[in-house]
Formats: sequence, C-alpha cells, structure tokens
Amino acid sequence: MVREALKLLFLIVSYNFILHYLSTLLPVDLFPLHLEGILMVTSFTSALYLAWLFGYREKTVIWLAYVSLFQIIGLSIVREDYEVITQFLPSLLLTVSLIWLFESPVEKRTKRLEEERRRLEEELIRNNVELRGLLEQINLLKELTERLSKEKELIESRFKKLREEELIEREKLEREKEMLVKKLQENQKKLTEYAERLERLTKINRELFQMLEVMQDTQPKGSKEEVSRLRQERKRLSKELISLQELLEELSKENMKISQKYEELLQRFEEEKKGEGKTSATGGKPSQAGREQKTNIRRLTFNSL
Repeated sequence: MVREALKLLFLIVSYNFILHYLSTLLPVDLFPLHLEGILMVTSFTSALYLAWLFGYREKTVIWLAYVSLFQIIGLSIVREDYEVITQFLPSLLLTVSLIWLFESPVEKRTKRLEEERRRLEEELIRNNVELRGLLEQINLLKELTERLSKEKELIESRFKKLREEELIEREKLEREKEMLVKKLQENQKKLTEYAERLERLTKINRELFQMLEVMQDTQPKGSKEEVSRLRQERKRLSKELISLQELLEELSKENMKISQKYEELLQRFEEEKKGEGKTSATGGKPSQAGREQKTNIRRLTFNSL
C-alpha cells in the first residue's frame, strides 16, 4: 500500500515536471511558470493526492476535481485571461488520470473488508444451514430416544409381568409337586399295607384249603358241618381276597397316574430352568427320587398282584 502511494506520487511529480519542461519549449504554456501559479497547481495536486490517499476515487477525488475545475474556470474569468485554463487544466487532468489508474488504500481496505464481510456472510449462511441440519438430527434423535425409552418401559413392564406370572406358576407347581409327593407317600404306605394284608390273607386261604383237604381225607362223614363251615370261611376269605386284589389294583393304577403327573411336573421344572439359562444341581434329585419311588411302587404293586 505504501509502495503504490509512493509510486503514484512519483508519477504525478514526474509528469508535472515534464509539463513544466514542455512549457519552456512550446509556444503554449502547459504549466504555470511564475511562483503563484506553481503554488496553486501544487495545492490542487496535493489536495487531489490527499483525497485519493484518505478517500475514494468515485466520491472524494471526483467532486474535488470538479471543484478545482470550477476554480480554474472562475479564476480565468476573473483575470480575463484564458491562458490560465491552458496552464492549470493539463496538470489537473493529468493528475486525475493518474489517480484514477490506482486504487486508493481506503478503497483497498474497504474492498478487503467487503470481501471479508461476504466471506463471513457466506460462512454464516453455511453455518446456519448446518445448524438447521444438526437441529433436525437432534430432534430426530430426541424422538428416537423417547420412542426407545417408551419401548424399553413397555418391555420392562411386560418382563416384570412375565416374571410375576412365572413366580406364581412356579409356586403353583411347587404346591402341586408337594401334594403329589405327599399323595405318593400315602399311596405307597397304603399299598404296602394292602400288600401285607393280601399276603396274609393268601397265606391264611392256603392254610384253610390245606386243612379242608386234610379234613376231607381224615374226618368221618359226621363232621360235614365243620367242613361246610370251613368251606364257607374259605369262600368268604376268597371274596375278601378278590376285593382286596381289586382295591390293590385300583390303588396301583392311581399311584401310576400320580407318578406320571409327578414326572410331567418335574419335566416342566427342568424346561423352566433351561429357559432361564441356569442349571441347578438340586433340580435332578427330586426327579431321580420320584423315579425311584415310582419304580418301587410299581415293583411292589406287581409283586403283590
């Protein structure tokens, strides 16, 4: 910027010196030769140069050039000497032409500020567009977060409900298992008692049958009443034995049904434990005990029959 200002000053001084030199050679004065005119030309040129240095060409310099032009014309009219125009006007036009070729420091600074302002405005517009895009994304993420939160709460509530239902079902199965175990134990006890009674009645019936055969072979015909009584007793014991066998068979069937229910219940427990992803060491023991118990009951039942 300083370099261009010095270059313009050098050109103005050089061309005015050339005009002064040409005035000494030509019959027409293109530059004033006396001191008063030189000072006036210097003042006009200095004013135009300072206007260029601290102002704008299209605003400050141009109206100051018009003012100088009117002053020259007015001075020539006042002096009634038209040579004033030829002496002052070439220097004025030459100075204005040289100034018009160079951009002033203020204009450069203003232009740079305008470019910076435009760049900032463009960046501001670009940032506003990005900001709107980010705000839209933030709103979308907020909506997605709210929707996911609602889905999470719904899933948690469903999971909690399922856990409660599972606990209720588990308690129900536990109670049912206890009842089945208790009933199995009672049936096993009854089955053992019936088996012992059946064995005892069978033994008694066998002894009576042997006694009846012995008495038929050894006793005289007069003891028919005793034989008849033994036969009736034998029939009564046989009927009781048959009814006891039927009762034992029904009890064994019921016991087998209970054992099957118990086994199904244990399978349901095992499936629930597998679904939870946990293996418990105690889970297999009731199943094994139930199978052993059921096997013992069946063995006892078939032995009795």
